[in-house]
Amino acid sequence: MGTNPGHHIELARDVPLGWLSVWIAAALAAALMVATGAPETTGYIWIGDSRTVGMERVCHMSDPENHIYTIAKSGMGYRWLVTEAEKEIGEIRKTDDAVTNWEYIVNLGVNDPANVNKYIDWVGDIEDATVHYVSVNPVPGKALNRKITAFNDTIKPRVEEFIDTNVYLSFLGYDAPDGLHYSERTYRDIFEYVCDDIGMAVGE
Repeated sequence: MGTNPGHHIELARDVPLGWLSVWIAAALAAALMVATGAPETTGYIWIGDSRTVGMERVCHMSDPENHIYTIAKSGMGYRWLVTEAEKEIGEIRKTDDAVTNWEYIVNLGVNDPANVNKYIDWVGDIEDATVHYVSVNPVPGKALNRKITAFNDTIKPRVEEFIDTNVYLSFLGYDAPDGLHYSERTYRDIFEYVCDDIGMAVGE
């Protein structure tokens, strides 16, 4: 049986079947949108640890009707990302099949800065979404800040979309009442800065 040399699809090697099915579904949906001239729809997934939990509490980022979701859990890091969060990402994408373009906003690393290279590899393996990696943000303690700075300096040149809220907060000022988590005002500052960077209207 002959093949048309002008039309072919290359499938990534070594991709888990679960992620492969999500990737194929997304590719077919995008191709259908282009073919029919239908408008594209962007979906956003915020992914993070207890700081993202706090920001969700203050800023109410999740808005499924507008294709905006939050996956966050206190104390988590890379292992949680690949064992639990990825499954939740897949479920969201299967459920919200109206989305043609996915964007992930990731803010992990304060709990496991030594895993910086694993985060870099994870971002590099994502082919069916745009990943915005948000810097690990500052704390009052100098010792942890040195690790945070090293993490950010390592990951920043290695990912395509890096949002440096750390530098922004260091210039603007921030309040971390317990030494790690932020005040409502600081959470709003971070949220608004990220939304402005990726072009998502606050309250969208």
